[in-house]
Amino acid sequence: MMRHTARQAALRTAILRILWCEPFWIALLAPSLLFPGRFWVAGLQPLWVLLLFAFWPLRLLAVRLGGLRTFRSSPLDLALAAFLAALGVALAVSPAPASSWEAAGYLLLGVAAAAALIQWPPAQRRPALVAWILLAVGVAIAAVGPLLLGSHADKLGLGFLVPGSGSWTGTLDETVNPNVLGGALLVPLLLSLALAVGPRWSRQPWRWVWAMLFVAFAAELLLTECRGAWLGAAAGVVVILLLRWPRSIWLLLPLGGLTAAVLLSAGGITLVFDAFGGAAAPARGGDGLADRVVIWQAAVAAIGRQPLSGLGLGLFGPWVTQHGLLVSTTIPLHAHNLLLQVAADLGLGGLGAYLAVLLASGGMLVALLRVRPLHWRRHGRESSRRSSSGPAGTAPAAHPHSVQHLSPGVVHRLRLHWTLAVGSAGALVALLVHGLVDAALWGNKAGALPWLLIALICLLFLAQQQAPHPTYAQGVRPSRMPPGEDLPRS
Repeated sequence: MMRHTARQAALRTAILRILWCEPFWIALLAPSLLFPGRFWVAGLQPLWVLLLFAFWPLRLLAVRLGGLRTFRSSPLDLALAAFLAALGVALAVSPAPASSWEAAGYLLLGVAAAAALIQWPPAQRRPALVAWILLAVGVAIAAVGPLLLGSHADKLGLGFLVPGSGSWTGTLDETVNPNVLGGALLVPLLLSLALAVGPRWSRQPWRWVWAMLFVAFAAELLLTECRGAWLGAAAGVVVILLLRWPRSIWLLLPLGGLTAAVLLSAGGITLVFDAFGGAAAPARGGDGLADRVVIWQAAVAAIGRQPLSGLGLGLFGPWVTQHGLLVSTTIPLHAHNLLLQVAADLGLGGLGAYLAVLLASGGMLVALLRVRPLHWRRHGRESSRRSSSGPAGTAPAAHPHSVQHLSPGVVHRLRLHWTLAVGSAGALVALLVHGLVDAALWGNKAGALPWLLIALICLLFLAQQQAPHPTYAQGVRPSRMPPGEDLPRS
């Protein structure tokens, strides 16, 4: 009996140690998925994709053999399962499996990484780790992005660094271009902004580091000339400012009214689309509203052709070429709209599952931002005074949920999580706004970034559910909180 117990304990320890390595396993597979055919035979791409999920059967085995609870449930579970099912159907019926598996590798790398980070114990204890990963990836993209673009380097004003198109340019092809680079910079840009302009209680020496990172990301975003990303960044900045200073809405309302008046004026919408549709029309062979409308019509036709299973990942461009639906001399490799692209690739079922993932992420953000967690140290003292019932001259008893009853580390994490939730909200809005005129982070080498952002949102939400906070730990709604527990605004 004792021998059996010792063997079972050893098995549990071994399984936990193996599962702890899952994010590193995915990072090891990333080069083979991002550069198919460069390190290995291109035909092995399906194998690398399937190996991304090699740890999932082990989690099920751990439950059956060791009785370990190795899976942490989240609001994303059902939506993500539906999305993977739709993706599997699209891969099974794809008329060009090689192209579809290549695009699936870009997409599933992000999905697998997000799922692994949600189940990773260090990220569960410190959700900010995912934010630091996103910022580190942003720094890497900003540093090497222009060098990887090859022929596009002139557009970035960095042509002197890349004398000509090399082998890396051929490898990246159209999966990396200034629009993709612009979309990839949105997430670290807005996370760094939220950290730089955080409330007064979050002041720290690192604030200047975040401010410098924001300036660097913004400078490279301007150099990309990706005007759709500019529009998304502007929307994300507005969201962050409104969450940071809610009263600033009275300053933004006149600006919003003026913008709406311009849009509703004659030719206003056309001018906006022509300005933010992408690069300048002469340089790209036409990228204004008229061309976008034609591409969107082609996407709707493609969806109508295969409404259930979709055309297959990465096959929209060939389908448009085959049917002669070209815009000027430009061959659109994607639908220039995120939702239309998802529907064309995965069908209406896949679109519904993807929308469910976005809605679940949005719902978690609403819960995260609903109440600001214990902003001021003086709040704990004021709450104690108001809730005091002791005789005169005695020190008032501190409220059980005041700052005074939380360790400095816990208070810091609560405040940091709220700030990261603000940045995540701005980044998600920016990606969706950019997605109105482009599908820059779908089916390409930067497609993992939105999924890492979703993982950050999910981890922050799960951490909030376990936080020692009256609103969430005790299930008390803000409107029903007793006097002295209302959380002040910054």
